[in-house]
Amino acid sequence: MRKYILFFCLLQCYVNAIAQTNSDWAIASYKNGSIYLGQKLSERDGLIKLRLPTSDTITVNRFTGATIYDSNNAVVFSDGKFFLTKGYFWSTNFGFSVNRGETAHLDLLFGQHINPKLDLAIGFGSEFNESRVAGFSFDSQVITLFGYGRYYITSMKPRVFAFAKLGYGFAADESTEGIPREHFGGINAKYGLGVQFASRNKSKFQLTLGHYFQKTSGQESFLDLIGNEIETEFDILIKRLVVTFGWDF
Repeated sequence: MRKYILFFCLLQCYVNAIAQTNSDWAIASYKNGSIYLGQKLSERDGLIKLRLPTSDTITVNRFTGATIYDSNNAVVFSDGKFFLTKGYFWSTNFGFSVNRGETAHLDLLFGQHINPKLDLAIGFGSEFNESRVAGFSFDSQVITLFGYGRYYITSMKPRVFAFAKLGYGFAADESTEGIPREHFGGINAKYGLGVQFASRNKSKFQLTLGHYFQKTSGQESFLDLIGNEIETEFDILIKRLVVTFGWDF
């Protein structure tokens, strides 16, 4: 828990140290590759007046060929980097344990930016965990289906968020009933904090630190030090501190 609190404090200090005011900046991106960044002075009937960094002013039409990023659908910064606040997104993430046992997680999410503070998504993934029962190590793998939520605590660059996911992990290596190595899945959950970095395109990199839980049960067989086979039943809750890095698209 102390490490978790320290992680949050460091993230908050980092954000405060490099925060930039986003004011009312806007980006107009055209299919021919032209991109205009400026402060939004006014908008009427889809015509947006921008003051460029050179102090020149231009007018762009929201409805004729330009993709506009402004306060209606994004948080835009003075250097042209932005976060989307409306629309749909894909996210892919890879995680590993930092405190106990080997862990490798891969998730794929599809979600929606509900508003500037909240994202909701559904996802699936593949998770590998090493665990110990009665002094013996064994591996388990689950295929997960889950719901996911992300709440942005700050709107600065980069921005800190809290997240949670809850679903079910289906055992990927179940076998015929009564045969050792019979595994069953169970509840799958994770919650924690993360930081997402603004960019000049829709792809956003993020890092998270979260508490992970996976319920699993079944049977395993082991060989002891003199070669005798030992069969055991287990019913455990795997708990890990997991670092994840990923990208939103």
